[in-house]
This record gives sequence, structure tokens and C-alpha cells, in this order.
Amino acid sequence: MTQIIHDVGRSGTNNSSDVVLVQAMLQAIRSKSGDSYLLRPDEGVGVCGEQTVAAIRAFQLAKCEKLPEESLGQSVGFGGRDHIGLIRPGGTTIQKLVASLPGDFREMMVFPKTTVVYLPGSQKRTQIITSHNIQRMRSHCLRETFRLRWRMSLA
Repeated sequence: MTQIIHDVGRSGTNNSSDVVLVQAMLQAIRSKSGDSYLLRPDEGVGVCGEQTVAAIRAFQLAKCEKLPEESLGQSVGFGGRDHIGLIRPGGTTIQKLVASLPGDFREMMVFPKTTVVYLPGSQKRTQIITSHNIQRMRSHCLRETFRLRWRMSLA
């Protein structure tokens, strides 16, 4: 399930696993202009900097109902709701993010305590990827076997 555990955004907890999941979702979702909300975070994967916060704000302004502005960095006063620039677990923004994901990305998840995003594939996609990887491995093994035989013949 595509959910976060901690707040992500301005004055949030910004756990790297949650941040990377939000970043991946913001990259997968297209705005009206056809661009993703977050192209490539300059601050780094799993790090919530100004670029990620700006992408969160842009998404919220485009897709969410009116959210309160942050009041002097005190988000507690909003009763656990999202505010502009912050995504809370179970809040409006995360729900809208998940609903806005393309069908293939709705099962997106992050491995706990890592910044590795996992996107489960269909069985057909897995078979295609697996058969492609097997062909690549066979090709690699044949090349290495040839190189080994060639080196042995020189000795």
C-alpha cells in the first residue's frame, strides 16, 4: 500500500523512507502541462529540501481543496491536517497523491528503513523482465567463457 508513516514537507519529520516515496509519487504524476511535479530532486533522493517542498506545494495547489498555510512553523494547531507544503499520514494530500498515480504505480511502496522504491509488476511484465535478464546473463556468461578459454589458450 502506498502510504507514509511520518510527516513529509516543510517542518515535517521527513523520514528518508517517507520522503523518497513522496518524491517517487511526485515524479510519476503529471501536471496539466504534462510535466511531472518533481523532475529530479537536487537536494538528493530521500532528502526533503526546497525543491521537494515546492513540488508538494504545486501539487496541493493544483489537486487539493484549500489547505491552511503554515502558521509560524506550528503545524500542531491544525488538528493533524495537512497544510501547504506538508503531507501528513492519512491526510488529504497523500490520498490525492495515491488517487492521482497512474494505474501501474498505485502499488508503489518503499522498503522499510531504506530509500528503495519498489513497484510490483504484473506477472507478464515480470516474465518479460526475467526472460530479458536471462538472455543478458547468458550472453554475458558466453562472453566470459570465451575470454577464459582465450586466456587459457595463450598460456
